[in-house]
Amino acid sequence: MTKDILFKELSYTILGIAFKVHTKIGATLPEHVYHHALEQELTVSGIPFTSQECHQVYYNGSNVGHFFTDIIVDNKIILELKSDECFTQGHHSQLFTYLRVTGLHVGYMLNFGTKSLTFKRLIL
Repeated sequence: MTKDILFKELSYTILGIAFKVHTKIGATLPEHVYHHALEQELTVSGIPFTSQECHQVYYNGSNVGHFFTDIIVDNKIILELKSDECFTQGHHSQLFTYLRVTGLHVGYMLNFGTKSLTFKRLIL
């Protein structure tokens, strides 16, 4: 039995854009450089997104803080950008928390810190 990939076409497009950015500007630059390049490519591609969106966190009905997502594509997929040697358990936990709090179901960790772009798809 095969499982359908949630947001398959959009996911492939996002990954294609991420690989294009990595190929053009290389590895190990600061995250914000890749962030701006991805924003530029998403805009040119006509794909809607929000950047650095603020999300409030509530506990017992009180606002106890907030966090910012790197990029949310088409209100469907969270992109969490990294420029590190490898993904850590902390990176996984961070994206899972973002998915849970936002109510979204698909996220990608994109790591531009290695010779070849690495990515991890997370589903909630």
